[in-house]
Amino acid sequence: MVAVDADLLSATSLLVGAVGLLYGAWQAELTRALTSRVAPKRLDRDPERARVRRTLRGRALPLAAATGSLVLIFLPSAVQVVTHAVSLFAAHPVAALRRYDPVPAAFLAVYLVAVVLAATALTTALRLRELARRLAGPDLVDG
Repeated sequence: MVAVDADLLSATSLLVGAVGLLYGAWQAELTRALTSRVAPKRLDRDPERARVRRTLRGRALPLAAATGSLVLIFLPSAVQVVTHAVSLFAAHPVAALRRYDPVPAAFLAVYLVAVVLAATALTTALRLRELARRLAGPDLVDG
């Protein structure tokens, strides 16, 4: 039997929900930082550069770390659920449908939300890092 019970589902849901709330609360700040303008002169970029760096270090990287950790923590259980379901369905499709248990399916749904959050958080962090590099770069115009 697959080792997914209501406690694992509850823990996964609670942790993914908490990280999702943080992401939602910080979304406006992340978006503002991502839409920062790169001024032609490097000295004119200091306020934007500081805001992007602060957002990267204080919001984007912690979110990426938290969501990535959740994905890694629950990965063995997710693989086990998928492997068990595929093997059971391949061997006995009708019996698999009769023995359907919504707890592992719900766990997989919550896990997939964590994967999407992790991918989004990582992409945001990488985009902010690239923007921070551009903001720290040389002047864009001669003069």
